[in-house]
Amino acid sequence: MIEELSAITGIPPPPLRLLLSLLWTVPVALIYRLYFLFPNSSSPFIRNIYILVTSLGIAVFFTAFSKDIIHSFITIIGTWFIGAILGDQLSVSRKTCATLIWILNFGYLLISYFYHATDDYDLCWTTPQSVLCLRLISLGMDYLDGKHLSKQSSTSSSSSTSSDKKQKQQQQQLEYTSNNIIKKDEWGQPWCPDSERPLKQFPNLLEVLGYSYFFGAWLAGPQFSFHRYSRFITCDLFKLPPALTTTKENEEKVKVKIPPATSYAIKSYLGGLLYMGLTQVAQMYFPTQYIITPEFASLPLWKRWGIMWLTGKTVLMKVKYDINII
Repeated sequence: MIEELSAITGIPPPPLRLLLSLLWTVPVALIYRLYFLFPNSSSPFIRNIYILVTSLGIAVFFTAFSKDIIHSFITIIGTWFIGAILGDQLSVSRKTCATLIWILNFGYLLISYFYHATDDYDLCWTTPQSVLCLRLISLGMDYLDGKHLSKQSSTSSSSSTSSDKKQKQQQQQLEYTSNNIIKKDEWGQPWCPDSERPLKQFPNLLEVLGYSYFFGAWLAGPQFSFHRYSRFITCDLFKLPPALTTTKENEEKVKVKIPPATSYAIKSYLGGLLYMGLTQVAQMYFPTQYIITPEFASLPLWKRWGIMWLTGKTVLMKVKYDINII
């Protein structure tokens, strides 16, 4: 089927498979929002299972139903084994575990590039593997940073002072704007305080799999912390802090506000289609193979700089824009 669509559209099979995989996430996300997102609709375990099953389907489709999916399994299970078994069960130091996680993922990716890279820009299993490499390394870093939390929890008392509660309440308020929409950082990503990223203990295997294969970020990013993913599947990400409630009765019942997404989704989808079309047109005028030709080498230096810059932008450029949620 992919070959037939490729012949009709003129898009090579690897980019076409990537495009269809990305489009597949749209109905998956819509079903999640309609039937799983709200707190009373399901449990965090069911949400994580839905994300894992649907994301694995997308991953299997992108790898053309081949055994290439095993590469991501190896690094994910290896990372979980180092953190959960060696770190939490056998009490290996977190610094050692984080180092082993870095060596495993970065080394696996480098070896993969060595054996599978070509002279052209490849779209194969190494594409999402590079994204996964950074995600699993960041998971190890968050696990390393969490050693301070485990020490504090063992020495601190169970009761918290009123000042601690006030400080926590102020920190919660920082995550919301005046209209209760989650703030974003300078990179356009959901803002997450540094104090929330460290992990007190390593997540279980199903959570690590769901976090790693999350359909909204497995193929091309963006990156996010496991703590944010955990708050997403528990709906804690959408809870309003007590200071934003109106009565004392509401303060005892923490409200959950799911931000509207229809306008944002439509604008992002149309913007993505427009950007994808412009990128395809630009690559016709600035192909990567032209840079290694004798004709390119004979050009003046200033022209080579300009063509190389434009070629690089057409291959690796990112669009940064902020569309407010209406």
